[in-house]
Amino acid sequence: MKKMIITVLFVLVILSSLIAMGEPAHCDLKQNIYDAIDSHADNVPASALRSIESLTIYLVKPAKNDTEKVRAIYRWLTRNIEYDTHEYFSSQRKRLYADPAENTFRTRKSVCEGYARLFKRMCDIAGLKAEIVSGWAKGFYYQQDGIMPYQSNHAWNAVLLNGRWHFIDSTWGAGHINGETKRFVREFDDHWFLTTPQQLIFTHYPEEQKWQLLDQVISLKEWKSLANFNSNYFKYGFDPEENKTAWIKASSSMVIKFNVPLNVVVASSLSILKGHELDKNYTLQQRRGNIIYVMISFPEKGTYELKLYAKYREHEEIYKQITSYKIEVEQGNNYQALVKTYNHYDMAEVEILDKSPIYANLNSGYRY
Repeated sequence: MKKMIITVLFVLVILSSLIAMGEPAHCDLKQNIYDAIDSHADNVPASALRSIESLTIYLVKPAKNDTEKVRAIYRWLTRNIEYDTHEYFSSQRKRLYADPAENTFRTRKSVCEGYARLFKRMCDIAGLKAEIVSGWAKGFYYQQDGIMPYQSNHAWNAVLLNGRWHFIDSTWGAGHINGETKRFVREFDDHWFLTTPQQLIFTHYPEEQKWQLLDQVISLKEWKSLANFNSNYFKYGFDPEENKTAWIKASSSMVIKFNVPLNVVVASSLSILKGHELDKNYTLQQRRGNIIYVMISFPEKGTYELKLYAKYREHEEIYKQITSYKIEVEQGNNYQALVKTYNHYDMAEVEILDKSPIYANLNSGYRY
């Protein structure tokens, strides 16, 4: 008991020291660490909203260090600027503004350029060094059809803290576009605040390679081949070094293995690429300790999309998509569906024993 108390106190002391120094916090406690500055940014009085300058001065006033200043700016932007879906989906030429940052502040609406420019303007006022990074991102259209435009299609920021550059994407931190309604859904996402280069590279590719901030840069072609690991993938503790290729070749069946924390459960679905989800069960999850085996049976030759979902075992009801894979199948399995399982199967941490049948249809006269 004494050893446990000493350990906890040691962790708290180290954490407190990092906060005092202004070191960015990359841990599950990130939200709690910034509760006070978040609350401050969520309660801006009307008198502080006269201009970008008056707003910025108000936001950073109680900040103890530069990291908290950046956090206050990020929090206000993501909670108050709405993504302009009308402009995003417009077939007409994008509107040009003399001052995109001012227009974004005044209208409280913009696409990614406005978010990035307003973030930089506010950092400039706060005495912080920030840059706008342009490039490609695996956003809405990529998620819908897998097509990447020839020209760059996104903008985000890099900010210098304690001599090191860190990434900010306040556009994605504000929410997402609903795939069916094409409307903006506001949903604060903490992942895009000080995202590490090793995580950001799965979804963002800068025009200037120096902004990869990686020890070894990758080409645009290599980036396109990477799986689209969204913020939930990292939230649930999946390892980005596993299964990071977006396109996979397979025969009639395959198994994909993941290291998953014990408090996380996984689900999956299989569909024909750009088609409907299959009406029978062709995927099955098996857990053995921290290892999840996703077993897949492909009914026929063709191209499929495998979607993976996750949630916490407790205190969370809805599965969230974490990534997807495109699978080129050379030979089908003659429509052999796998056994159907239900939510209780995953929650109960049970598994189908070795040599037990895993296919839905059993052969008569055969001993299993």
